Amino acid sequence: MYKKEAEKRDILIGAYHFFSFRTSGKKQAEYFLKYSNINKGNLIPVIDVEYPAKKRIPSTSKVIKEVEAFSKVIENELGVKPIIYTGDHFYKKILKSKFKDHKFWIAKMNREPNCDYVFWQYTDRGYVKGIGKIDNNRMKNGDKLENYIFK
Repeated sequence: MYKKEAEKRDILIGAYHFFSFRTSGKKQAEYFLKYSNINKGNLIPVIDVEYPAKKRIPSTSKVIKEVEAFSKVIENELGVKPIIYTGDHFYKKILKSKFKDHKFWIAKMNREPNCDYVFWQYTDRGYVKGIGKIDNNRMKNGDKLENYIFK
């Protein structure tokens, strides 16, 4: 209901998936496609790939295998690669070398990331009256939002 109302008002919307290492990337992508109802004119889908600091990270090979599987299903179905949201450390340690053909949305709270990103989450302490606490993000200087619309 809200999605249709936003689209009627020409408000850009998108779909975001928090990746889990408990289920295969392929199954998660299939579920995402079934329920996200993503359409042309929406923002390119985003996959959030991170791991809580206090939990043991799966092997690098498992992370890469499952994220690749997710991405492949999305690309085969929609014709676009998902944007990968992740923390700066996780990007540098695990994702950077294997996903060079993807766009990244990097979370780094203390300073601008020193990498090729399209979006930067610079704080998780923003505030909007009537909504409350929010994350604040910036698009890379000189870029245009229309570059990230699913066509």
